[in-house]
Amino acid sequence: MWSTRTRGGKLWDALVLSPAKVNFHLEILDTREDGYHNIRSIFQTISIFDRIWIRSLTDAEEDVVDGVPATPEESTVHRAVRIFREATGWRGYVHVKVEKRIPSGAGLGGASSNAAAVLRVLDTLTGVGLGEERLAELGLEVGSDVPFFCRAPAALVEGRGEVIRPVKPRDDFWLLCVAPGFPISTVQAYALYDERKEVVMHEGLSPRRIVKSYEMYAPEKWGFRNAFFDVLVPRYPLLQDIVQGLGELGALYANVSGSGSVVYGVFPSFADLVRADAAMVRQGYETYRAHPLKRLPRVWCA
Repeated sequence: MWSTRTRGGKLWDALVLSPAKVNFHLEILDTREDGYHNIRSIFQTISIFDRIWIRSLTDAEEDVVDGVPATPEESTVHRAVRIFREATGWRGYVHVKVEKRIPSGAGLGGASSNAAAVLRVLDTLTGVGLGEERLAELGLEVGSDVPFFCRAPAALVEGRGEVIRPVKPRDDFWLLCVAPGFPISTVQAYALYDERKEVVMHEGLSPRRIVKSYEMYAPEKWGFRNAFFDVLVPRYPLLQDIVQGLGELGALYANVSGSGSVVYGVFPSFADLVRADAAMVRQGYETYRAHPLKRLPRVWCA
């Protein structure tokens, strides 16, 4: 049985958009005792979305998740629901339907965003009211990028992902995201980095410099980099070709997002974006047009 009663009743129905992100700068600082890596990165949500519908279930003894190509043990959505239930004592069950548009293995944070979206919906519609900071703590139990999606549309992210300093989102450029045709797992990317870190390590930027550059400078003057780029290109030279191609098409800045595989270019106008998009499509690439988000998507209740 489905219900559309919200908040005041025990049953509810909700829709939320789950945004992708790009990393405009990404440093890998060191390896922690727990095996994770400390990072320093600018995260910015962008207008590529998965859609997530969540409905409460009556007379159910387990959650139902559709649209996620992972087992319940691997699915970030399953884990988010389970962790919320364990942390709050909430005893309900839900049907979650995910309509995917964010590609997997792309460095765009789709699975992490999905988990954060589910946590935000559950917190809002169950009336528990944990708030964004506690949700971010729970999100860290699901994955390193989940806390960001619980907290801000743009941020300087440090630690393994739990240290989040919101920054002013940009809205004065457009992005073209280009999928090279293959995924790259985060685990694989970190393994490649650990193998070659002594060769590819660069001097890092201070947090103050990173934030100031992002908030105040034109993209071509950011001076940003991605620590994964130099270790991914020898294995996947097509990434270098795409970055170079976007630059030739007028991108003010181009790089790999996160641990790959998607490459994005920053363009000053929508007209420039459209021209570059057409050129990349002619070369056979799958592309995604986007702009930065100024706020996290709201939860829509029915």
